[in-house]
Amino acid sequence: MFSKTYSTARNILTFLTIVGWVVAGIGVIMVLMALAAMGKDTYGPLDMIVMVRGVAGGTYFVLGLLVVGLAQVQFATLDQADISREMLALMRGEAAEAPSARAQAPDTPQQPKAAPGSGVWKDDRRDCKGHVIAQQGNCYVVRDQLFSTLGKAKKFIDGLQ
Repeated sequence: MFSKTYSTARNILTFLTIVGWVVAGIGVIMVLMALAAMGKDTYGPLDMIVMVRGVAGGTYFVLGLLVVGLAQVQFATLDQADISREMLALMRGEAAEAPSARAQAPDTPQQPKAAPGSGVWKDDRRDCKGHVIAQQGNCYVVRDQLFSTLGKAKKFIDGLQ
């Protein structure tokens, strides 16, 4: 479950939702009252007023539902913002626990975690000035030293000459 933020916006949207349902309820009551009064005075001036009230009630009902629907869309938007924030926090937490291969390969040489021939090494090997450059994930290895780029591995070989 994610933590909900934007409490002011959520309170305003809750208020708007309640207002929307009240307006929709008033609209239903107006339509029902208009339908009940229509049969009493047929084709008179009162009948036209009753019909206008019925149309107004229907309009209130539709507008009330529209307000409720728009408030619900905004609730979903706020929930999505909270979920995105939670996902970002989780990704940052996972990145701190398990760094990527590029983050594991520092600019300075270090000892590799697996020895050549252990099955971890790829078959992607290059020969550079008599030295073998092997690729391990996103890292390059020369004489058991890890490098983050091929260029840095070649510079290391140049320093050996």
